[in-house]
Amino acid sequence: MKKIFLISVVFLFAMQTMAQKYFDVYQNGVVKNSIASTSLDSIGLSGSTEQDRMVNFYKDDYIVNSYLASSVDSIKVKNSYTLYAPTNVTASIIEDNYTIRLSWDAVSLAEGYDIYRSSASSGEFAKIATRIASTSWNDVSPLFGSNYYRVHALWQGQTSPASNTVYINYVLDAPTNVTATYDKDANEVTITWDPVTYAESYDVYRNGTLLAENLITTSYVDNSPDTGTVTYYVCAKRGVVVSENSNSAIVNILSDKLKITVNGVEFNMIGVSGGTFQMGATAEQPQNSDTSDEHPVHQVMLSDFYIGETEVTQELWQAVMGSNPSYFKTSNQLPVECVSWNDCQTFITNLNQLTGKQFRLPTEAEWEFAARGGNKSKGYKYSGGNDIGAVAWYSQNSGRKTHEVGTKSPNELSIYDMSGNVFEWCQDWYGSYSSEAQINPTGPSSGTDRVIRGGDWSGYEGYHRVSNRNWWSPSYKDRGRGLRLAL
Repeated sequence: MKKIFLISVVFLFAMQTMAQKYFDVYQNGVVKNSIASTSLDSIGLSGSTEQDRMVNFYKDDYIVNSYLASSVDSIKVKNSYTLYAPTNVTASIIEDNYTIRLSWDAVSLAEGYDIYRSSASSGEFAKIATRIASTSWNDVSPLFGSNYYRVHALWQGQTSPASNTVYINYVLDAPTNVTATYDKDANEVTITWDPVTYAESYDVYRNGTLLAENLITTSYVDNSPDTGTVTYYVCAKRGVVVSENSNSAIVNILSDKLKITVNGVEFNMIGVSGGTFQMGATAEQPQNSDTSDEHPVHQVMLSDFYIGETEVTQELWQAVMGSNPSYFKTSNQLPVECVSWNDCQTFITNLNQLTGKQFRLPTEAEWEFAARGGNKSKGYKYSGGNDIGAVAWYSQNSGRKTHEVGTKSPNELSIYDMSGNVFEWCQDWYGSYSSEAQINPTGPSSGTDRVIRGGDWSGYEGYHRVSNRNWWSPSYKDRGRGLRLAL
């Protein structure tokens, strides 16, 4: 039986037969030879002196290879195992600090692990951590939104195949139930919202612009709000992570008069506080066949809105549209006319693009409420009084033409010419009244004609009453049809 002097390190590897083995023979720290085999049992030395020492490779007690190597230092195994990919990789959000924790099963022989991340499952994975010594790791700076991870094992210069891919969505929920309440007496808006789990702070936006940041409460008071229609929303934050926008909270903040400038032309919008009124042929209006479509009188409740102090002038139309369609052109302060309902929609679209606001035609209910004087109404027959000659340009005093806006007496809200000068298009389709109480009505959902209100320079007295209704095709235009803006 052969006498074999086994080097101590050999026993660590001799029993491994599942994969090809690579053995390096070292002398004075330098590799003198390398042997590869798929089925070696052991490695040993033979020979009585250093000068004739043999390195023998055995299988079933038979030498399958030998190498003469004097002064051998050691024999080492290189790549004796297949380095497998990590398995059971999982990802979870740590609630205390809202980071992502990865964990995986240990890999035999692994000396460490590399972590790779991508924002898409089919995207390019970038290395974000190197030679992690444990089988877990915390990503303290994850991507906002989708995070895909893979883990590779490392051993003696080898990198294993990728582990399974694990996905986690790293987001904060958006704040919910955002409300905005306007206190007219204090001229301030209180914004509130529900708390968001994991959020550290909140940012509040007004009309798309950052208003307040890093709030640690779930409310904020805007003590210098914009006038007009104001939109608020809130975002939650934790570290570098920012949530999506919350729902929008909209308030209409009135001032007595809102000044607007478009291409150098100024005009005013009058704030009308919301209220409840009786719409139609009320007691001060005549009760005859001319008022049949003004019945039944019915209750209407309206929210706050703005309406034009005057009819739209030729100067303003020219500034927005670049042309003047009017028949009467002796002054740029005359109301624009010869415009259809459709023309008015084009004008308003262009005006909104220039101002960033949401102008529109008034609803029929808004028009009548404003013409009556709103909450300050004194119950006049015409807009501003019972003497038509004092408040309106009509057939008996107009000289068969329009007149500059604002030259007759205003009504209780300081609004001019809601009786006479030119008829004014409203937003609604024309239809019959209902006896039902209504809140912010907008008229029928469809129709043939659009409502037109207020009377013109050629009409008799009855056309100029605050409850009088008229209607025309939305494509119709003549020298007695104009418009007044709402907001």
